[in-house]
Amino acid sequence: FTWMTKFTLSGYDFEMDSFEFYMRTEGVSSNPIYLEILDGDFNTLDFGELDLSLSSAGMWYKINLTPTISFNDGESFYILISSDNDIFYPAGTDYDGVSTNNSFYFNEDNQTWVNINSISGFENGAFLIRPFGTLGTGTNTDLVTVNPSSGSIQPNSSQTITLTLNAQNLNVGNYTGQVSISTN
Repeated sequence: FTWMTKFTLSGYDFEMDSFEFYMRTEGVSSNPIYLEILDGDFNTLDFGELDLSLSSAGMWYKINLTPTISFNDGESFYILISSDNDIFYPAGTDYDGVSTNNSFYFNEDNQTWVNINSISGFENGAFLIRPFGTLGTGTNTDLVTVNPSSGSIQPNSSQTITLTLNAQNLNVGNYTGQVSISTN
């Protein structure tokens, strides 16, 4: 079974250092997996084969990327996973996904990619594949605003600083950043 999810950046650059996916492995004695990262034109950026641990009830698997892979604002990329074991449908899915129409499986019978949203019961579904890394600003410079953005505070005084995080146009995921405050 081979499955993949498409990710499109909107307003941000992204440096991917890892990804996670959910799958189950009941009834098999080994878990050989083929993994591939593709750009929006289906060119291979990275690939590998691993023999992962077994989990009959299902579990999240984390794959670290060395080196990291960078994407620019507006670009798309795919994370593809292929399992050679005899499980008919090992991929973890969300029946009510946030980002629909971006998850596909390969139909071996007619050699085509099928959007899982075309399957009854998966109209809003998505495969459980999550990229992780560092966001850049890209064209969206209002991800974090600080008000006031600079200033001085007199001794024995205080100043309220408002930090606003704008999550509009962000894909689902974990994001990290840093705010620095200097003192003398």
